[in-house]
Amino acid sequence: MEEHAWTARNLLCSFFDYKTEKFVIAHNRTVGVLFRAVQVAVLVYLIGWVFVTKKAYQETDTSIESSVITRVEGAVLLGRDFAAARPSPARPRRLHARPDSGGPHERGARRSDPDTARPTRAPRPRAAEGDSNATQLQQPESRFLPEELLKIRQQSETKGKGAEPDSGSLRPASRDDTPLRADAEMKESKGENVFFVVTNMIATPGQWQGVCPENPDIPGAHCSNASDCPSGEPIATGNGVRTGRCVACDETRRSCEVRAWCPVESGSTPRHPILAGAENFTVFIKNSIHFPKFSFRKHNVLENGGGGDGDGGGGDDGGGDGLQRCRYDPARAPACPIFRLGDLVRSAGARFDAIAVKGGVIGVRIAWQCDLDRPPSECMPTYAFSRLDTDAADVATGYNFRFGRYYQVNGVEHRTLMKVYGIRFDVMVHGKAGKFNIVPTMTNVGSGLALLGVGVFLCDLVLLYISKKSPFYRERKYEEASVADYDLKECLKNEIELMYIKSIPCSEI
Repeated sequence: MEEHAWTARNLLCSFFDYKTEKFVIAHNRTVGVLFRAVQVAVLVYLIGWVFVTKKAYQETDTSIESSVITRVEGAVLLGRDFAAARPSPARPRRLHARPDSGGPHERGARRSDPDTARPTRAPRPRAAEGDSNATQLQQPESRFLPEELLKIRQQSETKGKGAEPDSGSLRPASRDDTPLRADAEMKESKGENVFFVVTNMIATPGQWQGVCPENPDIPGAHCSNASDCPSGEPIATGNGVRTGRCVACDETRRSCEVRAWCPVESGSTPRHPILAGAENFTVFIKNSIHFPKFSFRKHNVLENGGGGDGDGGGGDDGGGDGLQRCRYDPARAPACPIFRLGDLVRSAGARFDAIAVKGGVIGVRIAWQCDLDRPPSECMPTYAFSRLDTDAADVATGYNFRFGRYYQVNGVEHRTLMKVYGIRFDVMVHGKAGKFNIVPTMTNVGSGLALLGVGVFLCDLVLLYISKKSPFYRERKYEEASVADYDLKECLKNEIELMYIKSIPCSEI
């Protein structure tokens, strides 16, 4: 009991003890080298990394406000691959439409058993004799394109290579090479900072609303008799609603008749991209940014319009001959905002001819790292490219969508259904701006100086606990001082002085 009371009393007394540092100069070269090495490492980290590399003396703003404007330009020839991708004009597919009640009927159409009747073909507009333009519209490749695209194509034919105006009649250079400008094959993509380029397509021309056989390749469309086609029920992945009839769609197969836009889509994806020449298209990307904290504004088009020693030719936006001549190159022209699409895809690690078949998604990253302590002209973006989708999966690969071109024939609404494949480019902008401020500067200086204490801690650890002479250094470093020791020391001092005085003979005093 007394022992516990004594321990508690000592703890209580030690609580009020005051500890002060005692500096001991240790002549130990190993510990001295370690101490200086730690100090140098801390200073290198503080100056080289914190202040020079990370610019921790600056106040930063990452809430970038961005605006992106894109413009795609280019021309491409639709060659034989395009002709091979459409139904043959000599032997049309037998998935023709049977007009619905009230729709146009072909003269002389025969009626037969409902379950075995072959659908009738749609009437084709007849060209007036002597009308050269109308004759051109009856060519297979003209029928394949919607009316709106024909107008764009005809306008470009007068400027394309090999095209010659002929007294008001426009004709292509050849049947298999039809020039089309980029804007003729562009479809505006819904979304922010996105542009889309068509590289492949399936067209279903001359559709009107009626009844016709469903595509037998669609699950649920194949039938043996009318009981397989319940009336009024749609086919989940089909093109319309069943009429309750089972009809022949070709020489060997039968499918459910549907009420839909007829004839239904039945083409397959071309093995080679129809618009493979889109690889040489160029896109002008104008990016304007604003850092609200510093009220700093900038765009990626240089004042002189140039971006480096790029190739000739190009866009007509932005002003300046330099912009018209430049092409982006990471080494020679890193500031040029005009990009060749083939170079974008290749920089993303993909092959244009492969991704153009079924489409894909490419990311264009624009990074702004602006040091506002330097001139504004030195704040320029860097570009990086990556493929955002994956081609590893066998299902739902690529990028595609459908749209229709509507027109009137003899007062009846028709359309050309286009299923287009292409490359979607997503432009993503991020950035950071920094400017000197005394508050972060002092904060990081204080943090760096505090790190110097790491050297003292490591050296004390080695000196007092790891070295062979650690007991000796501990004895010199730690010393306990109390009033009782002082009184004892003073008493001993007085006794020694008294003994010394007594030892001196009286004759010497």
